[in-house]
Amino acid sequence: MAVFTTQRHIAVMREIAAKAALDRVDQAARRLEDLLHTVRSDVLTLAEWPIWESYLSAHKDSDRTFWREKLVVQLRTFADLKPAYKSVVYSDEIGADVLRATRKGTATIVRRADAPLSPWAQKVIVRTAQLAPRQTHWEFVGDQYRSTLICASPAALRQTHRRSAVWLELDAASLFEIGAPREADQSSLALFDDEGRLRFARQPAALNTLASKPSRQYVDSHNRLVSVAVVSIFPGQGVPRWRLALIEPAAVLNAGVHDFRAAFLGVMGLALLIATILSVWLARQFVQPLRRVYQASQRIGRGDFDVQLSDTTGDEIGALAEQINMMAGQLQAAHEDFERRLSDKTEQLIHAERLSTIGRTAAAVAHEINNPSGIISMYAQMLAEPPMTPTSKSSR
Repeated sequence: MAVFTTQRHIAVMREIAAKAALDRVDQAARRLEDLLHTVRSDVLTLAEWPIWESYLSAHKDSDRTFWREKLVVQLRTFADLKPAYKSVVYSDEIGADVLRATRKGTATIVRRADAPLSPWAQKVIVRTAQLAPRQTHWEFVGDQYRSTLICASPAALRQTHRRSAVWLELDAASLFEIGAPREADQSSLALFDDEGRLRFARQPAALNTLASKPSRQYVDSHNRLVSVAVVSIFPGQGVPRWRLALIEPAAVLNAGVHDFRAAFLGVMGLALLIATILSVWLARQFVQPLRRVYQASQRIGRGDFDVQLSDTTGDEIGALAEQINMMAGQLQAAHEDFERRLSDKTEQLIHAERLSTIGRTAAAVAHEINNPSGIISMYAQMLAEPPMTPTSKSSR
């Protein structure tokens, strides 16, 4: 029964550890969604700035300079208020006119981009041009471990009807700064797209691929526990559904078991210590007083009534000790009274025996004296009578 209970507890601890891993990845996914919501909201805010449209639609150089200066001020202010973004970029439909605000330490530098643009920038412009207003496009740029996340949206150009794009560049590593595993921890986070391709990982060789429809949790071929949560932002609006994976050694499933065993042994040791202390206390509180009561009763049984028990417990045993003291005192008094009365009766019997002996002696002496006295008296009477004459003899 104890073995079954222990195995059941171990199974429950493994379930708790697996559930805790799912909770951690779910919390990380929700925080990531909140961050992506903020990025999307910032991009849509930038897309609705009318200064960009005024800058592109200006025909005079003086007007373009005026609107460009105003745009630079606003971009610098925005970049100062949002230091998490690497760059804020505005571009026309062909990438010929690009204005970029870049963070350099604590300073913000706003300048026009040099042509030609990089292939990924051209791809972002092309894909953004195909979106409807207030839709967003997400793109990962760079390798899997030093990646940049791009969030782009069409800029509103109502008067000129031209196509334009605005996007934010965010270091992918910052996506996992909040709630990420500690550096000393052996776990890692990795982000995958819908097709299961690795887009970003905090540690190299975390996972190369992920199934397109993976289970929520499984142990891979490298004996690692993989917990998966879906990350989605406004589905149906051009935003992908990513999957966030928490990869950690499968030994974490047994971490709770080890803790349980350690706690169990600790509890057993504490229980043993408490039992020992309790037994010593019970011995002092009950066993020793009972032993003294038992020894006192044996002494009383042997006739030793000089017994005095001290009340050291203050409970029923103490009350019993007091009663034994009273009983011993009463028995002592009764014994002394009995000894006194026995002594008196013994003296009376001795006196009566002495009187009886004297009476018997006196009777014997009187008998012994009475017989010779009677003979002497008879002879005395005979001598006292006158002598008899012969006449007296014949007449007779």
